[in-house]
Amino acid sequence: MSHPRRTLPAAVAGALAAVLAVSPAPAAPPAEPAATGNAWSADLTVVDADDVGVRWTGAGLRLADTASRPAAQRRQTAGGMLVTAPHPLAAPANRVRADVDATTGTGAVEVAARGWRSGAWTEWRSVSGQAVFDQPVTRV
Repeated sequence: MSHPRRTLPAAVAGALAAVLAVSPAPAAPPAEPAATGNAWSADLTVVDADDVGVRWTGAGLRLADTASRPAAQRRQTAGGMLVTAPHPLAAPANRVRADVDATTGTGAVEVAARGWRSGAWTEWRSVSGQAVFDQPVTRV
């Protein structure tokens, strides 16, 4: 079964790297993610069938060439989306944060996350600063 995804607008001119971290739940003040083992770097080199409009080069993750698409399918703003593999957490968590290192020219990069709980994925949540899940998740 496929899972709905949001298109992430981007005009990526250089390399993109995302470091994700989650805080344990409940967080009353949030603990440092590194202490829980819930920090990792997303592998942006794997571009596969669930990714749209992006490619990996030696210089980093870039938008795919939009010139080869029919004119009727071109948008005014180029965009692409990379969905990374699910990451199992060392401990259940209810918050996720992303540190993004990107050169975007005039565009933007957005990071969204969803969590796995009770046998299903949550809705996508924008990770600007941090995303908070209403209940702890075991994968993001």
